[in-house]
Parts: sequence; structure tokens; C-alpha cells
Amino acid sequence: MPVPLLAVLSLLLVLTGCGFQLRGDYDLPPLLERVMVSGPQFLRDELVVGLRASDAEVVESREAATAIIDLGRERFSERVLSVDPDTGRSREFEVALAVNFRVEAADGTVIAPNQTVELQRDYVFDEDAILGKSRERGVLREEMRRDAAQQILLRLQGLDRD
Repeated sequence: MPVPLLAVLSLLLVLTGCGFQLRGDYDLPPLLERVMVSGPQFLRDELVVGLRASDAEVVESREAATAIIDLGRERFSERVLSVDPDTGRSREFEVALAVNFRVEAADGTVIAPNQTVELQRDYVFDEDAILGKSRERGVLREEMRRDAAQQILLRLQGLDRD
């Protein structure tokens, strides 16, 4: 067997042995077989993509659902991290996202009480590239929503499997 092939096979063996799995492939408990998701549009859309990738059926009515995931309002905040000493203008910012969620069974029983996912990212602002930086801020928020959905999916994966 050639050495590169042996190295690849060894790496695959190590990765499967440590529990590594690709993002978006979550082993969700049976109670999340048919899920209704309510909440802010963009975060909801990201979570639905992850749920479907994990073989959960996303339904539109409470009656058809085995569980309901209720996403709270997205709360974005921004603060200045550094200031340009020559101009006194803000140079570096921190963007934070906080979102609450809870999970209920179809009968109203609380499966997971209110939990909060919080994320922070920072970026440098260049006043000479205002249009590009505005777009960067929007992309950063999209990525944070995606990461928040992944965090929620990780927590859902850990729910009681009874």
C-alpha cells in the first residue's frame, strides 16, 4: 500500500475514533423527529437548514410537530474596541449577538427551558473603504446567525433521548 494512502486511512481512522463529524450532521433525539420552528426569519432559516441536514422534518403547524423550537428576538450590539490615536475615530469594533431559545413538546411540556446563545466577533473599520466595510458588517452578522444556529443544534443534540 502506498504511503500517502496509508496516511489518509490512518487519519480517517483517528477522526472516526474521536467522534469527529462534519458540521450540519447532528444526531438529534427522536423527540425532534418533526419540528416546528418559530422566531426571527434569518435565524430561523439557518436553523431549518441544519435541522433538515440532520434528517428532522420541519413542519409548519403545532399539530403536526413532535416538538416546537421557539427562537427569541435576535439582539445585536456593537462596541468600540480601539480608537485611532491620530484622528480619534473608532478603528476596531466588537459585534455581539445574543438569542434565546426554548424547546417544548407538542403537548406543551418544556423539554429545554430558556437558554441563551451568545457570540462575539470583532472587525477593523477603515473609513476609506466605507462601502466594503458596510458589506463586511452584514456578512459578519450572517455568519454569526449561522454560528448561533450551529450552537443551538449542538444543544439540541444533547437533549434527553427518552
